[in-house]
This record gives sequence, C-alpha cells and structure tokens, in this order.
Amino acid sequence: MDARLNTDFEEKRRAELEREAIGTILQGVSETSNLDELLDLIHCAIGRVIYAENCFVALYDKAAHLFRMQFFVDKYDEVPAAARLDGTRTQYVFTTRKPLFLDPATTSVLESEGKFRLVGSPPKFWLGTPLKTPSEVIGVLVVQSYDDDHIYSDRDLEFLSSVAGTVAFAIERKRAETRMLLQTVALEAAANGVVITDKKGVIEWVNPAFSRLTGYALDEAVGKNPSFLKSGQTTANVYASLWKTITKGEVWRGELVNRRKNGSLYDEEMTVTPVNSSDGVIEHFIAIKLDITERKVAEEQLKVFNDKLQQSNRELQDFAYVASHDLQEPLRKVQTFADRLSTKYSDRLDETGLDYLERMRNAAGRMQTLINDLLSFSRVATKAKPFVPVDLEQITREVLSDLEVKIEETGAVIEIDDLPRVDGDPLQIRQLIQNLVGNALKFRRKDVALLVKIRGEKAATVNGNENGGFKVIVEDNGIGFDEKYSDKIFTVFQRLHGRTEYEGSGIGLAVCRKIVERHHGTSTAKSKPDHGSQFVFTLPNHQQNAEVD
Repeated sequence: MDARLNTDFEEKRRAELEREAIGTILQGVSETSNLDELLDLIHCAIGRVIYAENCFVALYDKAAHLFRMQFFVDKYDEVPAAARLDGTRTQYVFTTRKPLFLDPATTSVLESEGKFRLVGSPPKFWLGTPLKTPSEVIGVLVVQSYDDDHIYSDRDLEFLSSVAGTVAFAIERKRAETRMLLQTVALEAAANGVVITDKKGVIEWVNPAFSRLTGYALDEAVGKNPSFLKSGQTTANVYASLWKTITKGEVWRGELVNRRKNGSLYDEEMTVTPVNSSDGVIEHFIAIKLDITERKVAEEQLKVFNDKLQQSNRELQDFAYVASHDLQEPLRKVQTFADRLSTKYSDRLDETGLDYLERMRNAAGRMQTLINDLLSFSRVATKAKPFVPVDLEQITREVLSDLEVKIEETGAVIEIDDLPRVDGDPLQIRQLIQNLVGNALKFRRKDVALLVKIRGEKAATVNGNENGGFKVIVEDNGIGFDEKYSDKIFTVFQRLHGRTEYEGSGIGLAVCRKIVERHHGTSTAKSKPDHGSQFVFTLPNHQQNAEVD
C-alpha cells in the first residue's frame, strides 16, 4: 500500500513538473527577447523534469543543406561547426520524423545495421525528437547521458516529444520576429522612401526617408491614401494603370510628379509590390519611392546639350562640305595656271624659279587630296544612304580588284576568310574596307613581303547591343606603330609619320571610325612597331532602319 501511494505521488509530481515546464516554455515565448535566451530557458525547463546536462538543438538550414547547432551544451564536446550530419542519429530522427530512444543494446543493433554512425563522444543513453511545425520538420531536439547514473526511459522520450511541438513553435515564432525586426530596421534605415498600405491603399506605415522626401511625418501620413501627394502633373492613366496592375497581384513600376508638404514639386520613381497572406489574398502593398528630381533635371540638361551638339555637328559638317566644295574652283585655277607656266614659260625661268613652280604644283596637289578627303569625311553624314543587306566578302573582293595594280606593285598577299553579311550603307562599307586595305599597302615594310588578312568573327555584343553582330579584323605585318597612339590615329589630320615618308592627309582612319559609328559599331587598333597592325571594327547583325532585300 505504501509503495502504491509513493508511486502515485511520484506520478503526480512528475506530471506537475511536466506541466510547469511546458508553462515556463510558453511564457518564455512571449516574454523572452531573442532566440538564444529562449533556448536557454527551454533547456532549464526540460532539466527540471529529466536529465539534460548534455543537450542540443540542431536546426536544418534548407538553403545550405546543413545542420546548425542553435543551442549546444555538453560536458565533453565543443560546439560543432555546421555540417550535413549524414548517417548520424540526428539525421536519422530528422529523416524518419520520429522520436528515438537509444540505450547501449539498441545502439549496437542499429549501428550494426548501418542505420547511423557515431559523431562526437559516444553517449550511453540518447533521446532525440524531431522539431515539427504544421508544414515541416525544422530540426531535432536531443538530450544524452554518458553514464549509468542517468538512465532515460520511454516516459522521458514521451515528455521530450510533447515538449518538441512547443519548442518548434517557439523557435519559428522567434525566428519570424527576428526577421521582422531586421526587415523593420532595414526599412527604417533605407535611403529610399517606403510606404506600407492595407489592401484598400490606406497608409499604415512610412519610414523616415519618406518623411524627408515629402515633409510629412509618420503620424501625418498614417490613415491617408497616398493620393494626398498628388500634384496634378501626372495623368489619370498612370494611376489607373498602377491600381489595375497591383490589384492583379503584379508589381508596378513607374514615374510620378508629386507635391511635398511645403508645396514644392518633385519627380519620383516608384515600385509597388503586393503582399499576399498565406492563402494568396492580397493584404498589403509596399511602395518604394526614389527621388529622381535631380536626375530629371540632369536628363533635361543633357537633352538640351545633345540637341545643341547635334546642331553644331550638322553645322560643322555643312561647313566642311561647303568649304571643301567651294575651294575646288580656285584650286583648279591655281593648278591650271601652274601647268601653263610649266608648259609655256619654263624655258624663261631659272633653276630657282623652276623649283618654286614645282613646289607650288606639289602644294596644290596636296591641297587637292586634302579637300577630297575632307569631302569624304563630311559625306559620311551628308551623303549617307539607307542601310541594306551587304555582303562584306563581295565588297572586299571588289575593293581588291580596284586596287589590283597597287597590290601587284607591292607584291602583297591578301587573304579573306569568313566575312559576314550585315546591314549597312554599301558605298560607305566599300570606303571603309578600301581605306584599311590602302593603309596596309601604304605602311608596309620594305624588306618584308606584305601579308594582309581580312577575316570575320561573331561578337556576342556590339557597342552594348546584346543582339550581337560581327567583328571584322584587318591585320597586316607592316611597320606598325606605338599602341599609345591607338586613339590618336582615328582623329582628323593626325599623322604618325612625315609627308616625305608616307603620302596622305591623315583623314582616312577618321573616316573609317565615322563610318563605323554611323553603323552603330566600334573601332579599335592594336599594334607594335615593326610587328604589324590589327584594325578591328564591329557591326551589328541588323540595323533597325535597314531596308529588306
């Protein structure tokens, strides 16, 4: 009788301890400030019922596929690093989703069956239970004993399992609170204005950046519809599009002109994102507001500057064309009278006079070349033709045919490989190829047979255009140049050699670059003295305003 009374007392006492432990844990969920403090409280509460000197909570990180010891106390082992824990007791409980009680005999059987492997110091008795939420298993709660003085029972496993649901709930709630706190801190500190509204569009919260942007404090904005910021400068269609988009559950992005509290207007770029509840119903909207007033002013100034620059370029091109064209007639007269002097009066001139006459004729010839080249440069824009499909290989072969005499005189070998078909201005593409091949023929080494290779390669992007295109490479083994001048050579009138060494006006490569830019491509040059040059220009696959065959 006394034994039964004692047993009944112990049973009642145990049940009371278990209720107290669960009550302590539930109270801790609402009162404890962070997860680490909560898990320490849970550990103490469990320890009042069962032996828990060695206890850990392993939470599963889905993103990293690792177990992290959120809580760990042990008389022998240090806190382990995050690990997969494949084949361990912890992984076994997590995978099976069932509680597990291990004593020496059960451990021996399961290890012999290869159910799990030992990690850390070997315990004699081990209790583990999955931490389950309504939707998933988030980890495992474990207590263990290393000696025979602290033996667990099935009743202990039942208690630990009954606590596990509360522990899992507590962990998830604290993690959600932590995430919410971090998100709130981030929103508070955000440089852009943030507005949270309910599903009807009524403001529930704004961050300090919103107040700095608009001049309205939190208490002045809450309870209002964001329409109180309207300036009247944004069309009704924009607001209609906004509301229609977000009520469908889609993100809206756009620009508005709003009015601050002090009456001043500002330009704003806004992104509005619907926030759904667990059952998919829209409950809130979050708007991110970026002040783009300065950007708009800068864009307008840039537009005005660009318009002026284009006008200036047009005027400059017109001037170059008109000036070059008008210079033709007086220059022809200079050349004509120089020829007459040479033909009719050369016998009356002494040696000095003949030298002056020859210099005049040479200067007139150089000026004629310069005028023609200036006309070519100005005509890239003024005499441009529409873009049509162009066969680069065919045009290149026609250019080589035109240069046949010069090629034979220099003994040059020219190779063509894989040249593409693109959209372009045929006459300008012909001029581009002719200038580059002509340069190679001009700047050759006297003691080395000239080899020119013209080939095409595909390009993933052309001048920022991700639709791709082609690179065309014109490579020679000529005299080359110092690569520090690779930009200078594409500038009008820039020469790296004297007129006595190599003829020319210094405009040819400037024309090449202008043609490529008109075709929305890029041009570059690579070279080393006495090691040849490589000129590369890119062209898009297709031009937007190209005519179709």
